[in-house]
Amino acid sequence: MHWVSMLVQLPPEGVASTFASEEACISRFREVRWPGGVLCDRCGAPKPRWLRSREVFECVGCGRQFSVKTGTLLERSRHPLQTWFQAAELLIKRRGSTSSYDLSLEDFESALGLYRPAAVRLRTKLREDLSPGGPCLVGKAVCCNSLELPLGLKPNSPAHCDWLRECAVELGYRFAI
Repeated sequence: MHWVSMLVQLPPEGVASTFASEEACISRFREVRWPGGVLCDRCGAPKPRWLRSREVFECVGCGRQFSVKTGTLLERSRHPLQTWFQAAELLIKRRGSTSSYDLSLEDFESALGLYRPAAVRLRTKLREDLSPGGPCLVGKAVCCNSLELPLGLKPNSPAHCDWLRECAVELGYRFAI
């Protein structure tokens, strides 16, 4: 049910269209990570300066420079957020609509244009982020359509699961039985 819930919250026009630039991905990731505004991860000072040339924030309190990826599973990754967002969409679509775990490594590599070692690391980190109980930071960033649970429907009930599947079918997804 976790995966189907994320599946129906994906943007209908696709992640690549919704977040067409790296700047759009950074903006969305920032909104999800710091809903009350960006805070320094070292001293907690609010409103750091944005250094556009380096795509990092600089704290006005302590001078620390940090990116939206700092302190997350994406830290030290050289892949742009667009790649992470598209990879998350691939995994959510596959896991949400089929009974298999996720895309084969070969499919993952070719869809994202990655070499095997990079694809392995990216997929492993995304599995950790997107799995039930994980931080789901990337998942929350790409799953930007909100769901309104119908009145009287209890979360995590069999009826809730059926409703989510119906939503997914209406969006054009098919399920393996």
